[in-house]
Amino acid sequence: MILASDGHLWATDSWVGGWGGVRSLRLSGTLLQTVLFNGTNGSLATSLKQFSDGKLYGTTYNGGVDAQGQRAFGAFFSIDAGLPPPK
Repeated sequence: MILASDGHLWATDSWVGGWGGVRSLRLSGTLLQTVLFNGTNGSLATSLKQFSDGKLYGTTYNGGVDAQGQRAFGAFFSIDAGLPPPK
């Protein structure tokens, strides 16, 4: 779980939606949004970090597709949620 530049918590959730996802929450715990994985874009996120461009980046334990279109064993993902760069 990280505190992103928008002042909200962002966390990976391996159990949401069957493939896992990333959730955004207010500090009070109110859910704001969920970004779901579907297997081809990854599954079971294992890390999450906000970079200097404001985007969130992470890795998944499973899922993804390799250059030949075959199922991969993990993926690198990015989420552009329109967040400002961190200070």
